[in-house]
Amino acid sequence: MTKDIIRRYIWLVDTIYQSGEDGISFEEINKKWKRSALSEGNAYPIKTFHNHRRDIESIFNILIECRKSTNSYYLYDPEELKNSSLTTSWLIDTLAVNNLIADCQQLKNRISFEYVPSGNQYLSRILKAMQENHCIDMDYLPFWHEQSCAYKNLQPYAVKLFKQRWYLIAFNHFINEIRTFCLDRIQALNITDQPFILPDDFDVKSYFNAYFGIITDPELKTAIVKIRINESQRKYVRTLPLHHSQQEIETTENYSVFSYTLKPSYDFIQEILRFGNTMEVIEPIDLRNEIKTKLQQTIALYKKN
Repeated sequence: MTKDIIRRYIWLVDTIYQSGEDGISFEEINKKWKRSALSEGNAYPIKTFHNHRRDIESIFNILIECRKSTNSYYLYDPEELKNSSLTTSWLIDTLAVNNLIADCQQLKNRISFEYVPSGNQYLSRILKAMQENHCIDMDYLPFWHEQSCAYKNLQPYAVKLFKQRWYLIAFNHFINEIRTFCLDRIQALNITDQPFILPDDFDVKSYFNAYFGIITDPELKTAIVKIRINESQRKYVRTLPLHHSQQEIETTENYSVFSYTLKPSYDFIQEILRFGNTMEVIEPIDLRNEIKTKLQQTIALYKKN
């Protein structure tokens, strides 16, 4: 399946999705298609359109229905697509933007993206191994090592994007544990002929459910964390929650208190520190003291001559 075909599927899904509940007629789809860079000025044959509808349902599990009363097309369950955390939603969002940029070449010097270095070389191979449920061999150089380590027959369970880096979540049968690896620290990677069986109960969303970020620590206990956030930052946190468990439990003119049910790992602590004096951990007290100690250590650095 070619890249252009996938882009056409994404264009069609996004065009119908943007039309809203009323849907869109094939004639209007055809007009928009002709204005798209993908069309190269050619019309959208009705037979091709219906073939694409069937392919989209088969590949992405997205159903494009026809409302016979108005002869318009609409997505059967657009909210499911909107709220989905699955790869399909991410793929559609990403390629829809790429299609839009392709149609607006005059804006190419006015659009800036974050660079994600770790996805370039090994992501496609890892996804292939995941799709086939085949183990991988990998040479990996941790940030704290001088020499790379060789890993044999890692079982690639999942991948996760976090703060401009792709991470591999894989089962290491030599230590009988799931470990996380940063893709831009991989030195070499090969797909083996050794198959593996993904556990029925493994789900990457559930695996990270109690954490912020990619660092997991089974020794940590789940806690209810309460953070006071000042008025200048609470709107930001409301629209982009730090964790899916976030709840605003107190609101005043000058601040709000947000509650989180999670394991306060290293990544979560670093995120709190990133907000500086706009956030204050209220409880639990041990986390508050840990944040306080780190801030005192930071201040000490600036007191040096």
